[in-house]
Amino acid sequence: MTERTKLVVRHLPAGLPEEIFWKTLSPWIDPISNPDSEDKASLPPRCSLKFKYYVAGKVRKNKNKVDIPSRAYIQFATPDQVVEFHQGYARQAFRDSNGNITYPKVEFAPHQKTAGQPKKTDPRIGTIESDSDYIAFLKSLENPNPKPDLPVDSEKLNEDEDLKSTPLLEHLRNARKAAQEASIAAKKQQQQQRQASSSQFSKKSSKAIVQPQIMKRDLSLSSSNEQKPERDCSQANKKPSSNDQVTPSSKKVSNNSKSSPTKQSTSHQSNT
Repeated sequence: MTERTKLVVRHLPAGLPEEIFWKTLSPWIDPISNPDSEDKASLPPRCSLKFKYYVAGKVRKNKNKVDIPSRAYIQFATPDQVVEFHQGYARQAFRDSNGNITYPKVEFAPHQKTAGQPKKTDPRIGTIESDSDYIAFLKSLENPNPKPDLPVDSEKLNEDEDLKSTPLLEHLRNARKAAQEASIAAKKQQQQQRQASSSQFSKKSSKAIVQPQIMKRDLSLSSSNEQKPERDCSQANKKPSSNDQVTPSSKKVSNNSKSSPTKQSTSHQSNT
């Protein structure tokens, strides 16, 4: 397992300049001066860095949005230096112009690898202006020479057209045409089936509409025929009214009216 020596310092102020941040690391990365020594030679730094990279944050102009904090990536030489830096830098605090205090957070970087420097530089870097091909290209742009129109042979064109059509291409074209014709025929057949089914449905619906009308007529006729006998029966069962009844007195009156001429004749004879 490889040793983890790369750290990331998060939660730095969004407007923190890079120079000020590296100054806060001076107790660990700068050489230590020794005033007790006669030659005042400086001692080596407490920690040696292999890699450092600072990412500046972003201060939002809109107060409704949150500022993006800054962060820094640092790689030390040994794990002991990592522990020493973490113990000392954990108490560091930053105060901005508004009086806000922020405390950084030191933790291991998720990716421990760092981008190395290129082993060898390309000697052709920055020499494009002296390249002969590039110079010739610039001259061709300054003085363009139009190409003359070449004569066109009709025989060659005919040969090319003949070469374009091969037995394989003809077979593929015929197969494509056959497939298109089959698809067209299938579509026509589907349309005919739909039309036939729609016509059958319309006929069935018309029959269904006519049959109830016929049934209604039959029912009306049967109901009228049934009502006529009822009327006859009602007339037969109808009781005679007071005008139609024959009383005994009326019978006597009728008999008297019939016998009255004879009586008159007898009375006339007696008088004579």
